[in-house]
Amino acid sequence: MKTPNIAVIYLPGNNCEEESLRAITSNGMDGKIVRWNQRKGIEKYDGYVITGGWAYEDRIRAGVIASKDPIIRDVRRQAEQLLLRLDPAPERAAEGKVRVHHDI
Repeated sequence: MKTPNIAVIYLPGNNCEEESLRAITSNGMDGKIVRWNQRKGIEKYDGYVITGGWAYEDRIRAGVIASKDPIIRDVRRQAEQLLLRLDPAPERAAEGKVRVHHDI
């Protein structure tokens, strides 16, 4: 069985990325901290962790700003592809049985 490879997404102002990476590796997975401006190869990861903190300096609506970042769009696209592999029937998504939240 392949060891899962997890990307810890770091956005400006986030924290606990080192602790998150330690938790990932101490549970037998491979991991790497991926900065928001290092999008190349993001699709090679099996999973993603977005840490907490003060994204974009804790400005009002920082989550909205972060959700527009290209790396978050890439992660969202990967999640949608995974859901389609798990349940390829698009009618289930229309019925609300498979759901992707676009308001990260």
